Amino acid sequence: MKNIVRSSFAAILILFISAGCIRKENYVLKITITPENAIDASQTQTLADASSVIRKRLNAFGIKDEKIELNVSQEDIKLSVNGIDTGKVEAVKGIVTTIGNLEFWETYENTDIIGLLAEANYKLKELNTVDEVRPYKPPVTDSISVIEQMLKETVDSSAIKEREKFNAENPLFAILYPQVNNSGEPMPSCLIGLSAAGDTAKVIKFLHTPEMRNLFPRNILLMWSRTPYEYDESGTLFELHAIKISTISGQPVLNGKSIASSKAVTNRSGLNVRLNFQMNTEGSRIWSRITRDNIDRCIAVTLDGKVITYPRVMNEITGGETEITGDFSLAEAQYLAAIFSSGGELLPLKLQISDLQTEKKK
Repeated sequence: MKNIVRSSFAAILILFISAGCIRKENYVLKITITPENAIDASQTQTLADASSVIRKRLNAFGIKDEKIELNVSQEDIKLSVNGIDTGKVEAVKGIVTTIGNLEFWETYENTDIIGLLAEANYKLKELNTVDEVRPYKPPVTDSISVIEQMLKETVDSSAIKEREKFNAENPLFAILYPQVNNSGEPMPSCLIGLSAAGDTAKVIKFLHTPEMRNLFPRNILLMWSRTPYEYDESGTLFELHAIKISTISGQPVLNGKSIASSKAVTNRSGLNVRLNFQMNTEGSRIWSRITRDNIDRCIAVTLDGKVITYPRVMNEITGGETEITGDFSLAEAQYLAAIFSSGGELLPLKLQISDLQTEKKK
């Protein structure tokens, strides 16, 4: 279970950019960054603005201006970092390609929503949506003997028929696996279901029809996880979360502008990676109220419209200093800390890396 933990120590072991060992900073990193979509000459200033945000993030990451060279043209941004630890490269890639729209949301519990999903599942059956569900295919296996293959096909044929029968009876749960335990009880979380990557758009299409929307609270917002479900070995299942819109404006309760600073925190061996952040004065006041009102409930932290972690609040957090866990890799925590610390500034357009090279310093 992911938890919010308030730091109660004056000193904490913080490894900003370490991967558990020390490397010599004797490499030059060269990256060519291009817009994901074509832009015209009149939008060159947009690339210049993006370059400014990238520089601030790199500074927050601990890379000083004298090591950074940024050149902007009409087509791309060329970034050179002189004297870089190769262990930082993955984090830098996240820094230069993430829009950075950081938000904090209150949530619904799975127990609040599971019954509504069951009702939606039944109503979808009435609407004859079963034809829109992808047919079940058995998993591909290594080559086996003829007899084993015949036995397998018999078993698979039975399994396929059972699966097709289930899909016909449960068009929603055929593509959205509800979060329940072995006894069928909903598991506590704002995570309400899992779907294969190829089915996520279909789930949203189903649940956003007028007939379905009328079943759910008007202030619910469904968001997918940014990365696959951590316990899915195939890496193909994504989490669906029930976000609660709790402000009159429809905006999140907090955003990246409320954070004054952030650091990646880990233990001596480089494990147990967390994000430590400090809210500014206004953010601390709101954070205190939000955590007080949501004890034993989840707060979803989202980045660019995707859930990155959903810690359960254990106690009211005053003072604004907070640590969150989210199954982060060290590189993820490092670039997220840089984005958290950049004052809520966003990249003005979606960027991608078209070329990356590391060269040993001469």
